[in-house]
Amino acid sequence: MTSNIAKSLNNVNKLARRLSVVLLLEFMRITIQTWIHKHNEEAAKTRLELTKKYDLKLQKSVALSTSMRA
Repeated sequence: MTSNIAKSLNNVNKLARRLSVVLLLEFMRITIQTWIHKHNEEAAKTRLELTKKYDLKLQKSVALSTSMRA
């Protein structure tokens, strides 16, 4: 698996490209949602402490992300 999200999505949706646009978008939504859920579960199991520098960056990112709209 490549680290480039576009290449990963292209690889996963090869067969789904034959679907209608609505079904293709639904397939991609479910795929991305599954990936995010998987990575969130893995991150929740991580119990390492960050350095103060990166903890501060993380706190700022979390604060900024709470004001984002879908």
